[in-house]
Amino acid sequence: MKWDKTGIAAWWFPRANVPQDIKDEVPNPSAWGTPVANFPSDNCDPYKYFYDHTNIFTNTMCGDWAGADSVWNYAGYAGQSDSCAAITGYSSCSDYILNNGDKLTDAYWEVASVKYYNSTTAV
Repeated sequence: MKWDKTGIAAWWFPRANVPQDIKDEVPNPSAWGTPVANFPSDNCDPYKYFYDHTNIFTNTMCGDWAGADSVWNYAGYAGQSDSCAAITGYSSCSDYILNNGDKLTDAYWEVASVKYYNSTTAV
């Protein structure tokens, strides 16, 4: 996510495709392609309206995206070479959760904070 006077933009990368500049802690958003969310500040000061930023982490099991047949049963999503069905042996996300709830005791997130500097501001 880039948040500066030009606006707010966010990108998403599969784990296997995180740009090297992010890994090296010298992010260069101009090299990341089109963001998945882009809110340019053409007519407003983002620091005036966006200031108490909060991140919410959720475990939405089998939601509209992850639970969809078109995702669960096909390879290539989230950097996986096999489909979730092939990995788990279950034909649907719901079946997997119903039969393996005891294995879902812990959740982990990796959150990285990297400052991005440009000529007008530091974020």
